[in-house]
Amino acid sequence: YTANKYLSALKSRDYEKAYSYLSNNSKTLISFTDYVKTSEDYYSRVGNWDFKDLKIYYFDNNQSVVTYKIKESNEWKDDYLNFIKEHDIWTRPYVWNLFEQIDEAFGSKDFSKALFLSQKLYLIDPLDPRSSGYLCWSEYFMRLYDKSLESCRRTIEISAIYPIKYYDADEIFWYRFNYADSLKFSGKNEEAIKIFDTLVGLGDVPLKNKCSVFISRADAYSRIKNYENTLKDLSSAVSVCGEGAEKADAEKRIAMLNGLMCGESVRFFKNYR
Repeated sequence: YTANKYLSALKSRDYEKAYSYLSNNSKTLISFTDYVKTSEDYYSRVGNWDFKDLKIYYFDNNQSVVTYKIKESNEWKDDYLNFIKEHDIWTRPYVWNLFEQIDEAFGSKDFSKALFLSQKLYLIDPLDPRSSGYLCWSEYFMRLYDKSLESCRRTIEISAIYPIKYYDADEIFWYRFNYADSLKFSGKNEEAIKIFDTLVGLGDVPLKNKCSVFISRADAYSRIKNYENTLKDLSSAVSVCGEGAEKADAEKRIAMLNGLMCGESVRFFKNYR
């Protein structure tokens, strides 16, 4: 196993050998000097460690996931490693220093930068669900809905089979919402409505989370000229949304549908995006 060789090199602190197992894309991201410093910083805190029970969890021609047990601080716990094939050689993706950069970009609402870094992350490690997850959000915020519908769907699918659960049920709810909303904005309204139906029907989800679902499903219904269901969903949104922009928006649309703002109503539903 390449995994065994890689972990053995780390355990013996042979960082030059461990670095040689990194993918070429990873090496463009972190220099050997920085890799040594990062590794030394981590293992100096951890102290002596060990590993055992390596098993292939997932495998295809170009990607694999290996699970194993690692002992740190005298405690065994489950862990995993991803590998990708480059030029018929199995290599280790190394992306840890990208996560913080992407989070900072999102925090400053620099979605263009977040998208650039997320694309780099996905290029290096496509099998990690977080790679697709960051792409999902950055593409969605950049209104690249034809792309976000794929990355959001992929996040949901990979998360379901991945050995480590990075996203809890509430986070998966929002990835499903983004997927449905991306379908809607891509003109696939019937498909979007089916997913919105599922999200509305979930019993273990806070009502406040369903506020956005009712509003977005109302949008989808209005796009296929089903104004009766549009009105029903907007009324539901008013009842579950807290005070704020979403509730005010829903109330405005109800007024327009009821003919209280007739001229604006026609223009709104023709031009709303």
